[in-house]
Amino acid sequence: MLSFEQPLLLLLLLPVSVVVFLTWRRMSLPFPKGQRRLILGCRLALFALIICALAGATWSQPVSRQTVVFVGDISDSTGPQRAFIEQWVNGALRHKRPDDQVGIVAVGRNALVEQSIHSQIDFQHFQSTPDTNYTDLAAGLRLASAILPTDTQRRIVLLTDGQQNLGDALQEAQLLQQEGIRLDIVPLPTANGAEARIDGLTAPTELHSNERFLLHVRLYTSVAQ
Repeated sequence: MLSFEQPLLLLLLLPVSVVVFLTWRRMSLPFPKGQRRLILGCRLALFALIICALAGATWSQPVSRQTVVFVGDISDSTGPQRAFIEQWVNGALRHKRPDDQVGIVAVGRNALVEQSIHSQIDFQHFQSTPDTNYTDLAAGLRLASAILPTDTQRRIVLLTDGQQNLGDALQEAQLLQQEGIRLDIVPLPTANGAEARIDGLTAPTELHSNERFLLHVRLYTSVAQ
C-alpha cells in the first residue's frame, strides 16, 4: 500500500504539471511530434517523482506473520503462581500458527531472555534465574521490545501480579504503543493465604523515668485461634 508522510505536498502536482506543459508548448524543439510528446511525458514523470519523494512516499505490504514475546514475572511475589505462568505460556504455544514466531522473557529485578525468537521453541519451565527479590516490569518490557523483529506484527504478553517495586511499567507501555507494539496483560490469580495485621496500639501519654507501663496491642488474623 502506498502512503505519504506529507500528503499535502501532492497538491503541487497540478500547478507543476501546468507549468511544465505550458513551457513545453512554448518551446520550439526540432523533433517530430511523437518525440516532443515523449519529452513532455518524461518531464511530467520526473517532476511527479520528485514531488512524491518530497512527500515521503513509502510502499508497505500488509504483514500477516506475528511475533509474540511472553514476559513472565517470576519474582518472589509470584512464587505460588509460577506453575500458572508456565501452563498459560505452554497453552498459548500449542495454539500458535505455524508461521508465527515466539520468544520468552523472564523478569524479576532484571530481565533475561528465556527463549530467543523462533518459530519452534521447546519450553516447559523457566530455567533463567533473574534476581527475584524485586520486580521491574519495565525492564522486561524493554527487553521484549528489543528482541522483536520489525518485519512482522509485534505483540508482547505480560503475565504478572502487578506488584512492581522498581521501574515504571506504565511509561514503558506508552512507549510500546508509540512504536506500534501491542501489549496484552494477563493478571495472575491471587492466592488467599493466611493474613495478620496490627489494628491498634495503645500506650500511656505520660511516663516518669524508670516507671513501668502497659502496652496494649490489638492484632487481627484470618486464621482461627
